Amino acid sequence: DRKRPNYQRLETWFRLYLRLVLGITLIQYAVVKFVPAQFPPPSLSTLLEPYGDSSPMHLLWTFMGASTIYTLFAGLAEMLGGVLLFIPRTTTLGALIALGAMSNVLMLNLGYDVPVKSWVFNLVLMSVVLLLPDLKRLADFFVFNRRIEPSPVRPLFRRQRLNQAALALQILFCVVLVAHDLYADHKFAANIAARSNAPLFGIWAVDEFTLDGRLHPPLVTDTERWQHVIIEASDLMSVQSMDGTLRPMVLKLDSENKSLSITRPNNWTWRAEFSYENPRPGLLLLKGQVDGRPVTATLRRVDESKFLLNSRGFRWISEDQFNR
Repeated sequence: DRKRPNYQRLETWFRLYLRLVLGITLIQYAVVKFVPAQFPPPSLSTLLEPYGDSSPMHLLWTFMGASTIYTLFAGLAEMLGGVLLFIPRTTTLGALIALGAMSNVLMLNLGYDVPVKSWVFNLVLMSVVLLLPDLKRLADFFVFNRRIEPSPVRPLFRRQRLNQAALALQILFCVVLVAHDLYADHKFAANIAARSNAPLFGIWAVDEFTLDGRLHPPLVTDTERWQHVIIEASDLMSVQSMDGTLRPMVLKLDSENKSLSITRPNNWTWRAEFSYENPRPGLLLLKGQVDGRPVTATLRRVDESKFLLNSRGFRWISEDQFNR
C-alpha cells in the first residue's frame, strides 16, 4: 500500500468510532449520577462505621453519595461532553470537556484505589487522540493569541445526503441512549430506594441484651453483646458488636409470622432464629437463640437523619469553619 498518499478516510471513520465509544461511556457515567445509582446516599451501616475501618474506595463512594451537588455537577459535565461528541462540529469542545471530566475521574481512581484505573486512562487517551488534530489551533487560540482558521470538514461520504443521514442517525442514537439509560437506571435506583420500606428498616440500638439467661451490661470489653442491629432490607442486615465491629448478615424476614432468620455469608453453619414484637414505633423486642444459645433483647430505633453527615446540609454562608 505504498502508493496511498494518506489515510484520511480511515482516520475519519476511526474518529467516528472514538467519538461514539467515548460519548456513550460519558453519557452512561452521567446518567448513573443523576438518578443516583452509582453513588447512593450513605448506607445505614456506613453511618456507624469508623473512618479508619473504611477502604479508600468506600470512603470515595461515601463522600460522593453524601455530596449531591458535586455528584450532579460531575454528571452534568460528563453528559455535556458526551452529547457534544455525537455531533461532528462540536467534537473538539466535547473532547475538551471529556478530557477534564475523565482526568478528574482518573485522579480519584488513582487516589482512592478504584479498580478501573486502566479503563479510565483509556478514556483520557481517547479524548487526547480526538484533540490531536486541533492542538496547534488550540495553542494559537489559548496560548499565543493568534487568529485561527476553521478546521477542515472531513465528511464520511462523498454524497451530501449520506452525510446528512449519518448525522441524523448519530443524534437519534444519542437521544435514544439517554432516554434508555435514564429509564433503566431510574428503575434500578427505585429498587434501592424501596429497601427503606422494608419491615423493621433502620438502625436499632440494643438497650438490653440477655444471653444464656444472664443480663449483659453495655461494656466495650464484652465480645458477645450486641451494640446495634442494622436492617438495610428484608434480606440484608448487620450486627455491630460492642467494640464497633460490623458483621454483615444474611436475613430472612417474615413479617406475617414476625420472625427473623439470620445466617453469616461466610459461615452457613452459624444461625440465629428470633421471634419479634413491635409493640410501638421505635421499640423492638427479640426472643430466640443465637447459635443454639437463648437470647432476648430490647432494641430502640435510632433516627438516622440526626447523624451529622445527614443533618448538616448545604449552607451558602457559614460564620465559622465547621470541620469535625
